[in-house]
Amino acid sequence: MFAAILPAQMSSLSAFMVAASALLSRNIYKKHFRPGANDLQLLGVARWAGFVIVVLGVVFALTQKGVAEALMWFWTLSTFTGVFMWAGELGRKANATGAWASYAIMFIIWFVVGEPGQLVSQNMAVKHYQAVSNPGELRAVLDRQPVSRVLLDVVHKTDKGVERRNKVALIAKRGHGPLISVREATGSDKSAMNISEAGGVVVESADSHIDVKPGDIIMRSSPLPLPGIYADKSLLHYRLMAFLPAGILALILGSLLGRPMSKDKLDNCYKLITTPVGKEGELEEQGVDMVYAGESEGHPWEINHPRAVNIVGFAIAFVISLLFVVLLWWVGRIGA
Repeated sequence: MFAAILPAQMSSLSAFMVAASALLSRNIYKKHFRPGANDLQLLGVARWAGFVIVVLGVVFALTQKGVAEALMWFWTLSTFTGVFMWAGELGRKANATGAWASYAIMFIIWFVVGEPGQLVSQNMAVKHYQAVSNPGELRAVLDRQPVSRVLLDVVHKTDKGVERRNKVALIAKRGHGPLISVREATGSDKSAMNISEAGGVVVESADSHIDVKPGDIIMRSSPLPLPGIYADKSLLHYRLMAFLPAGILALILGSLLGRPMSKDKLDNCYKLITTPVGKEGELEEQGVDMVYAGESEGHPWEINHPRAVNIVGFAIAFVISLLFVVLLWWVGRIGA
């Protein structure tokens, strides 16, 4: 298993490093800063770019609580580029103005409702902490709205000793009973946690979204303001609904108001997309700039019936993906 995991990671890492260093060295450095750069100079920039990308990746990994949280970042940020990439593939009206407008609008909305907004909310909530002395005071904070976010000052034990953290609790009222059960903290409870302050309640049971465990002591609480409202991973679909329609609308308006793309560039782009493998010679005859021309031959179905192959291929891929979803659901039920 470890032998399979390591090469899979290495191949993905090398692909990202090469792609990122090529973009930074050729598309940015050579195009905008030093057009006359030779291959040796570009290679030096690419090496430094690859190194910086790896460092940033390690720092990002160390700051995330888990894989699910990291995926939230990747899925969200890839949506920004996915919108105008698909628009460029499917229609000729999309242009750079629409792409930048779409990206900017979605980034701003995500910045408000996503993880950056939650960091702002936490800094604001910490300044309005209220001590929790009994279960009633905590219940009053948690039951303010059908769905609310609350910042909790939690003391809990770890393998390294007692730790005190600010934790975000996502509270969604349900009909099957309380989401958290607490009792008033006694002197022995607090002495075991090295707490000298008055008040506090001990957690007896809690829903998984509240991010506290039995035995934890909640000392203070504060409602979180609006920024970061969809930062929790369980609200990914709400987050997408917040910025995706706005991004599509910005793409349409920006494309209508911006300067159209060059017809020659568009023609070359769509020729590259629609020409099957083994027909690169036709592109060269039409004067299309080729980066790489393979020597393999395309399948007769792809050459003679490209549209049917695209539709059937999509259908097969969709069915396989659906089977994977069903398999994951089934495995999840077994685990439950």
